[in-house]
Amino acid sequence: MFITKKLVLKRRIFRFIDQFIGSTLETPIATGKELSKMHSSVQVKIRSEIYLRIRERHGDIEELVEVTGSNSLENAHVVLNRTVQKSIYEFVNQGSLSLIIESHAPFNPTQLDLLKNIGASVQYRYDSIHSLSVRMPLNRIVTLAKYDFIKGIWSDGQSNLTVNGNNIAQLGADTIQEFGVLGEDVRVAIIDTGIDQLHSEFEGRVIAKRGDRDPSHWHGTHVAGIIGQVMMVKVLPELLLGYL
Repeated sequence: MFITKKLVLKRRIFRFIDQFIGSTLETPIATGKELSKMHSSVQVKIRSEIYLRIRERHGDIEELVEVTGSNSLENAHVVLNRTVQKSIYEFVNQGSLSLIIESHAPFNPTQLDLLKNIGASVQYRYDSIHSLSVRMPLNRIVTLAKYDFIKGIWSDGQSNLTVNGNNIAQLGADTIQEFGVLGEDVRVAIIDTGIDQLHSEFEGRVIAKRGDRDPSHWHGTHVAGIIGQVMMVKVLPELLLGYL
């Protein structure tokens, strides 16, 4: 029974925190269409960051509320502690988040100035897909969604790749390698954007091509790496490639 009550209380606390974060973030009124530009990962990231900071500052989550009026948690009057409300307001108004923002067309100087004026700091440009990596104040993210030239907003982040002996097994390639299958006499044609033949993975391995595919569009190179990489993980090291 104690565990059940504790879970009920936590569920209500998380709901209150979510509502308070949402109301604080959405101070500038935005339409449903404008908010739909924002990928769900953005809200998840914001809430995760704020939950972490709340726990660091205030400790156990059960201590964040005041419960009065009933022995039943479902019927009791539960409110967030005012100190916690102030903390959430502070985190939202002082925090920032790294985002990927996409435009309908290349960003022009006027649009870049508008972004700068609402506190966006450009970290990287992805010109081929009309996108920017920006560091954005949390309390201006909804404002960002209100601009007509903004097509989409995603959470940005860094992933760490671990390459070790387990990768071959995860792919199932170790089983076929035990039978001596290493890609010898196998030819694979990649129907994509082209392969960067100067990449160290593919030096001397691209034996044919057709058409005028531009390898600077990285997707074909990426696909070729999945199929026949040899430098980091030797899947089919003797495989030869071509592209159409």
